[in-house]
Amino acid sequence: MALLADAAGLDWTLDHVIEQQEREFLSRQPRSAAITARARRSLAGAATSSWMIARPGTVWVSHGDGAKIYDVDGTEYVDLHGGYGRDGGRP
Repeated sequence: MALLADAAGLDWTLDHVIEQQEREFLSRQPRSAAITARARRSLAGAATSSWMIARPGTVWVSHGDGAKIYDVDGTEYVDLHGGYGRDGGRP
């Protein structure tokens, strides 16, 4: 198992780092978590598409503007997929 060292000289396993980052990510997603919980009652996998079922959790997008998209929790992302922003992937 790979070990990583931080600035304080502490060793962490990669699994530990992933777990920590997933907890941090999910803590910023309360509205997405609520939508996912509601979706579980009526959608298989709690999502409208299988690609949305991902670890650590589904990100529910509220809107896009150019090359940026925003989730329901207000987090801004760059639309590297090229299909979710304001122009929906149009060239």
